[in-house]
Amino acid sequence: MEKDTSTEPFPNMNHAKYYSADSIKREIDYSQSSPTFSEWVDPNGQKMSIKLLPTVYPPRKDTDIIANHLIKIGAKGGNFLEIGCGSGVISILAARMGWKSHACDVNPFAVACTIENSRENYADVLALEGGPGPKQDESILNWWHEKKHDLIIWNLPYIRMNNLPEKTLGPIEESALIDNDEFGVEKRFLNQMMEKDILNRNGIIMLLGKLDESDSLISHANSLGLAARIVEKVRLEDGDLLALTKIWHPWVDAKRSDYENIESTNEEMLSKHSSHGDIVTSKHQNKGRGRSRNKWVSTSKCIAATWHLNHNARNVDPFSTQLISGYIVNSVLSSFTKSTTMLKWPNDIYASNEQITGKLSGILVEGKTKGNSTKIVCGVGVNLELAEFERSDEFPIIGLSDLTEDQVIREDILLRLNAAMASFFEIKSDVEDLNTELVMSDISVKLRDDASRIGQCFLEGKRCEVTGISQKGELLLKMPDGELRIIDEPRLVQWHLNI
Repeated sequence: MEKDTSTEPFPNMNHAKYYSADSIKREIDYSQSSPTFSEWVDPNGQKMSIKLLPTVYPPRKDTDIIANHLIKIGAKGGNFLEIGCGSGVISILAARMGWKSHACDVNPFAVACTIENSRENYADVLALEGGPGPKQDESILNWWHEKKHDLIIWNLPYIRMNNLPEKTLGPIEESALIDNDEFGVEKRFLNQMMEKDILNRNGIIMLLGKLDESDSLISHANSLGLAARIVEKVRLEDGDLLALTKIWHPWVDAKRSDYENIESTNEEMLSKHSSHGDIVTSKHQNKGRGRSRNKWVSTSKCIAATWHLNHNARNVDPFSTQLISGYIVNSVLSSFTKSTTMLKWPNDIYASNEQITGKLSGILVEGKTKGNSTKIVCGVGVNLELAEFERSDEFPIIGLSDLTEDQVIREDILLRLNAAMASFFEIKSDVEDLNTELVMSDISVKLRDDASRIGQCFLEGKRCEVTGISQKGELLLKMPDGELRIIDEPRLVQWHLNI
């Protein structure tokens, strides 16, 4: 988890640098101008009469995106919270649908608009001034209304302080557009949301923000143990690329079984009754295995964990699942170290420090059919620390502790792995399924780029170039004569590691 170390309401920020006396005077003059009146039509075709005060963010295309997803979720009747409510149209739509609608905004004019517009449109919306921010600002008001919510929506401010337009207005007018929190207001929100426990266990958060910041948002959510998935990408009229990310508590009905020592976490999961998202973990396994029944060498300090991934609502392709799982594990482990972690087809994570390149992690997806049902499980092994007797030139392995000066905490890694697995694989009501084709394309690029870092690849004694994978997950190799070969059996490929 990224640490929030701010001690000021706006850390490292000099207001005079951004807001001149002229811009503040302009805002005061502007705020005294007359309101405007317009009409907004929701995705159901229902009209709203909207009164808009100066400095308040009006309904735009990004508002329509959020409204469409709210309509898809439907009328659940629980507690709803809109952060940064602006004109209030989303909160009004939620109230019309039957939600207990709550709203907040740091702009007092937006709060006034929301209250007025909800009254004019016969909707019951409770609106307060305030919003997530540095702890010193929490005394403004309890923006979450001292309630736990089932749905939280926020159209994030997506202009950063280092990318301000040349002509800025005053602080209130810009508050709807600018993230003036250098820690990242969306990260601070997630921290405070977890600290105050304001999201119900089956609740959903929807955040609309800049696409190029979505990976950082998802990584931070995972570090808190939250699952997160991009469900829509869109380009606005001004060229901004946005992503709608849904965030939730992963596998809320799943069970976790922990062991000190076990023969195989995969075998334990396959042999017992289990459900989507269940996890078996062990600090050591005696008969762990890799592909083609190869033995997984379990070190004295390691993570061995297996997830039940398939769901009766969806078929799972084991080979694609294994590749995607490797991609997930690689991403999680790389977040714990500044060293290079590399994905090796089809199921290994390698890493390097100044002394060695070695295997850091392995992934094995297996299935078991009984009657008309098939269980698909994914086993993950991660080397945490290595004793000297465990190191071998014949089969070089590396531990996470070799790659970082920070303390390696097993539960932190498991927390993030579990959240990341759910981010890709969980079947969740009100969360759209993962686009596996796009993920496989990303994996193809990752495997191609990492191949030369890992070492030299050989097929039939000839050195070849890894160019990626097919949509089926087969390895694509370019031979010295330019011939393209498609490989579906890992034993055919040999590697000479960069040691």
